[in-house]
Amino acid sequence: MSISEIAAPDAALPPRFADALSLFGENRHDEALVICEQIVASRPDSPEAIMLLGLISFELDEPIQAIDLLTRAHEAAPDIADYAEALAAVHARLGNTTEALFLVKLATTLTPHPSGTRLLPESLANFFDNVGSASPNKFRKRAEKLLRAGDHIGAENAVQMQLRLTPGDPETLRLLAEICRASGNKTAAIAALHSVLHSKPTPADRSALAAVLAEAGRHDEAARVDRLAIAESPDDAETVRSRIVNLTRDPDRNADEIDTAGRDWCNRFAAHPDRSGSPAATAVPDRAGKPFSVALIGNRFNNPKIAHMLAPVMAALSRRGVSLYVYSDDVRASLASDALGRDAKRWTSIRGVDPETVAAILRGDGIDIAIDLTGFGPGARIATYAWRPARVCLSWCGSAMTAAQTCDWTLTGPLGKHADAAGHDAGGAAGVPAWHLPETPMVYPAPPNLMEPGPLPMLDSGQPTLGVAMSLGAIGGATLRQWSDLLAAIPDARLLIANVARLDDDCVARAYEQISHAGLRQRAAIIDFDDDPQVELEFWRYIDIAIDPQPFGSFGRTAQALWMGVPVIAIDGPRLESRAGAAALAAAGRSDWVAEDNAGMCRRVAALLRDSDALAALRTGLPAAVAASKLTDAESFADALLAAFREMLIRADKS
Repeated sequence: MSISEIAAPDAALPPRFADALSLFGENRHDEALVICEQIVASRPDSPEAIMLLGLISFELDEPIQAIDLLTRAHEAAPDIADYAEALAAVHARLGNTTEALFLVKLATTLTPHPSGTRLLPESLANFFDNVGSASPNKFRKRAEKLLRAGDHIGAENAVQMQLRLTPGDPETLRLLAEICRASGNKTAAIAALHSVLHSKPTPADRSALAAVLAEAGRHDEAARVDRLAIAESPDDAETVRSRIVNLTRDPDRNADEIDTAGRDWCNRFAAHPDRSGSPAATAVPDRAGKPFSVALIGNRFNNPKIAHMLAPVMAALSRRGVSLYVYSDDVRASLASDALGRDAKRWTSIRGVDPETVAAILRGDGIDIAIDLTGFGPGARIATYAWRPARVCLSWCGSAMTAAQTCDWTLTGPLGKHADAAGHDAGGAAGVPAWHLPETPMVYPAPPNLMEPGPLPMLDSGQPTLGVAMSLGAIGGATLRQWSDLLAAIPDARLLIANVARLDDDCVARAYEQISHAGLRQRAAIIDFDDDPQVELEFWRYIDIAIDPQPFGSFGRTAQALWMGVPVIAIDGPRLESRAGAAALAAAGRSDWVAEDNAGMCRRVAALLRDSDALAALRTGLPAAVAASKLTDAESFADALLAAFREMLIRADKS
């Protein structure tokens, strides 16, 4: 008997139950829910209403509640087939085949509902259809989609629901770890991966755990887990690569060790003996004034901050006749990547494509210059460049994670004080020669929704506020020495540290421990950035002078502070990642704010603080000065890139 054939309610059915059943069959679940709740309010033990509430809960994506309610209904009337069938239907839809089979067999021995009405709706009545449409991993798949869409809260809720249905499932725990890692909840990610390790872990599981430990600042633990992963799988390129990334995240790690590890990786996993397939085999005469093609390869095109810097450069190169190709490893597209795509001749997804095939695709597109934007980072394409996909292969924006020996040069800023007697500077990791652009390694246009700098904070507070924006996991010995020297030199100053990676409370507590051990706890405080980019700009309104942290400086955050009228003092460190802030200052015409060491940094901060009127005037005038500097001049930067590309191609053609 179908729902549409139900006549006047039988006396054995609760009042209006037939109406609720009919509404359910029409997918009007909210209305059916109201009636069922009214029935239960007057008849708390009504198995009919409890059963239908369970079916409604299932349709509303509350499967645990659905099973609980349907079990209650079945236990309330264990001799009635309808309740056993309803519970069997939901178990079958959830992929719980064993439970479903038991219940459906049991139902054949029970009696129909005494009203003569079939309570199980037609949509769930066929057991084999239920089994065929089972979705045992429904919520995990939903969580994957939400993660790709950037909805971390929704993704975590969905994966937690999946874990309630399939407790201890390794794939679901791995996804939970990925979600928590992306949202900054490193402690929860670590806990999820520890649960995976209790089952049958893979080397990739250990590598993932080591990576999260390193991001959380637990570098000694990360090193131990990396050693275990490599011991289990010493010849796995991805496991060894992941260890190198974790080495670069360790602020106290010896730079030579990182360089050696990068060279060893390339020799073992990215060396290709036959490079005759390279386009360089065909000589090209003088290229002056002739157009050529440039490929950007990476997995960060959907990052709004990366796109903010790349977009004006790509537009300027496109206006100069350069054919731009983008080869993206990104999981998903975004508004940021869509903006970059406007200036690309072609946008190609290479996600999941092997290195040799990617190289063949680039050669087929006739690429002259291939630019790596990922380095040794997650999704690294290092092995692709060993196949020589273009005449020239560059590493750019990879900083400490440069693509090493497989590239011809690391593209960087002006030659600095770290050049040797012959005028050379290793620049990136693994000894890749640096190609020095004359003025800046990148541009940083005005941030979206740029706000007024506001008044100088120390005029109201009565004490100077120094600010640092960094990942708390990057705090190391050099960082703490820098802050200790600074606060000793400026006795009345306080230090605000922005938690830019939005790490969780346990990570913040660990950072406070480090600060306390350095004797700085009473004068330093950590504040969180939330998901609103505007808050990152707002932070600088509370800062009198910004400090570029060591050993990991930041080009982008230094530029951001300057745009907000905040002077930045940076140290010209020995490696690319330690002098990123200094490069931004030089491009902004403020090389006078670049120090050689901590003592020089302290002198510059003290000098600025001595004249509060001048500092207040600087706060007002600095954004205009930045706007007129090379830091924001995409046109000049594009000209410099073109000149560099032409010279690189000439050298490649002569070699």
